[in-house]
Amino acid sequence: MNKLYFDPSALLNIVFWGDPQISPVETGRVKRFRAACEAVRDAEGRADALLIAGDIAEFGREAEYSAVAQCLNLASENADSVVCCTGNHDIRIRPYKSQLRRFRAFLCDVKNSPMCPYDHYYFSTQIGGYPLIVMGADRNSFEAAHIGKAQLAFIKAELKKAEAAGKPAFVLNHQPLNYTNGLPVTWEGRGSWRGGIGLQDGELRHILSTHGDVFYLTGHLHYGISEYNVENSDRLHMIAAPTVACANHGPNPTPGQGFVLSLYPDKLTGTGWDFIHALPLDENIPNARFEVKL
Repeated sequence: MNKLYFDPSALLNIVFWGDPQISPVETGRVKRFRAACEAVRDAEGRADALLIAGDIAEFGREAEYSAVAQCLNLASENADSVVCCTGNHDIRIRPYKSQLRRFRAFLCDVKNSPMCPYDHYYFSTQIGGYPLIVMGADRNSFEAAHIGKAQLAFIKAELKKAEAAGKPAFVLNHQPLNYTNGLPVTWEGRGSWRGGIGLQDGELRHILSTHGDVFYLTGHLHYGISEYNVENSDRLHMIAAPTVACANHGPNPTPGQGFVLSLYPDKLTGTGWDFIHALPLDENIPNARFEVKL
């Protein structure tokens, strides 16, 4: 039997996925997602965290979230934290406040999951003793994310704390920064800014770039592991996950893709996995193995 593997010598082991986007229309997504969660449950070693970068559900329905929670509770048997942020599909077609209540109810159903506040999606938590900031749009948006001034100030303050403590920080959000991680190529070349964070890109980029080592973890692109998944700008390290349950596009469209990220005192390493079959991806695929120096 193939098995996922977590390095016991690492300071932190993270499973990182993008966009389950569970839908009653596409039943194959639930099967793939369940298989990926079973791989985490059955892994050799234990994960400190499972992070999912938004688009948890296709239409933000209660039944979709219920199916996701059932699967995630398999993974949570072998993960100390299970952390989900919202994506545009989670919030774009329903009233903001009622959907926030629905998303909180979903998080309540997921074991080992920290909760977002009652009035917004963003919050901070710890994974294995390291700071994690979870972002979320401050109002409905069809594709990009509106990040308000209060949230930007919150992110800045939390990153200052991490920098003062001498620890790398992780920021989980759905959309990449504009023109990063292969955009617009990885958004099928459509539009000059589409696929990115949107209008607050400049402000967020400045905050992320000026507070020590920051890992900005995103999804949204549905692009298989390739040359574009990892991009570094000084001490800002941008890692975009492929979708774990939908179809990926690009030169490596294998379904069920994601990363295992392992943190060490001087570096972070990433390994691309086919989580459906619990197999590491071919090391000849760009970014199927990568290393970021701290």
